[in-house]
Amino acid sequence: MKILGIDTATSVATVALMDDDKLIGLMTLNDKKTHSQKLMVLVETLLENTDHTFEDIDRIAVACGPGSFTGLRIGVTTAKALAHGAGKPVVEISSLKSLAYNLQGSHVCALMDARRDTVFAGIYGDDPMEDAQMHINELLERCQNFDHIWFVGDGATKHRDLIMETLKDKALFAPKHLNISSAGSLCELALLSRDEKKYDDVHVTYLRKSQAEREYEEKQK
Repeated sequence: MKILGIDTATSVATVALMDDDKLIGLMTLNDKKTHSQKLMVLVETLLENTDHTFEDIDRIAVACGPGSFTGLRIGVTTAKALAHGAGKPVVEISSLKSLAYNLQGSHVCALMDARRDTVFAGIYGDDPMEDAQMHINELLERCQNFDHIWFVGDGATKHRDLIMETLKDKALFAPKHLNISSAGSLCELALLSRDEKKYDDVHVTYLRKSQAEREYEEKQK
């Protein structure tokens, strides 16, 4: 089974092509270009350089959130359009779960910065925690229960000093090359999943209201 993975949940745009037993290709950009500028270029370049076409793809995997509103919409919309045009099923994967899959450990916490000292967080492995948005202090209080825990993601980078101050030697941090989203992890999770969907059944998981919605509610108050 060949899977095309697309993840634009953060500032990173990453696409990958995986077969049953190997990663065929992986392309990742973490620069100032917008996802709308680079995503399809990455997909087309990946397929061209690996001598594949959309007809060769059996599944499309997409990071469905949480993450950047604009990034998620671009990634999910692109995956749905490709799936519709090629008649392929789509597999939704939590962007936090995919990020956590970069590491192997009994406790892995994937963290994305959600601003104002809040994070999108998910804990995977033993004693998991469902994806949620919360204040960083609330998360760290929960993490006190672990003997050790790995942290990965831009939220871990931003709050590294506070995490180390709070958890001391319990806290372990992913190396830089594993600290960003990877469509390779996304593809591997999709390879294990049986939850295929039609393109029009794929939706984004935001976990919070958009900035426009929050500003509107503030004005109403």
